Amino acid sequence: MPTGHGRSTGYGSLQIWIRYLRPGVMFREKFTASPSLWNGSALTIGGGYVWNDVYPHATSRGLVIVGGGTPTVGCIDGWMQGGGHSSATLDFGLGADQVLQAQVVLANGLLVTVGPLQHDQHPDLFFVIRGGGPGTYSVVVSTTVKAWPTTNVVVQTLAFAPLTADSIPHFMEALTDLYAAYPALSDGGWWVDLDFVIL
Repeated sequence: MPTGHGRSTGYGSLQIWIRYLRPGVMFREKFTASPSLWNGSALTIGGGYVWNDVYPHATSRGLVIVGGGTPTVGCIDGWMQGGGHSSATLDFGLGADQVLQAQVVLANGLLVTVGPLQHDQHPDLFFVIRGGGPGTYSVVVSTTVKAWPTTNVVVQTLAFAPLTADSIPHFMEALTDLYAAYPALSDGGWWVDLDFVIL
């Protein structure tokens, strides 16, 4: 895990700090990996990067990648391996759907490249590291992800908080209403990211 931010840990697990494993972010004009149907651009991201490090590589080329809404989240640890929700998810799918290939270290210390449906590239491991659970199956040290042509978006921010401890029940009612509206918002093409803290 590069940051410890998010769901990159599990009870009784061994944590491996990969924050300084930073071999670079490589742009690929065309990336094809049979039998994937993808033949567009891609970025290969080393282990220790957060989205704030990677987004400029895409935007400078007129591309968008599906990444974390919080720019300090690690790119390839708990976020991707836990599914990977993003503001671009409604248009392009989850973060886990973007992975075209990955390099992982197995329990025996062997570094392997995993990809889709290729028996010599551990297709079962490729399947589980994309949403099967953060840090559960191997140590992921790099991933190659899809880079999409840029699209215009509209962002609306709504912030609300309880004014006093006495108003927390009303705040929770409002929060419940917001959660109840999620299906309609999603059907309408909106992506909602909810972060809140009650002190």
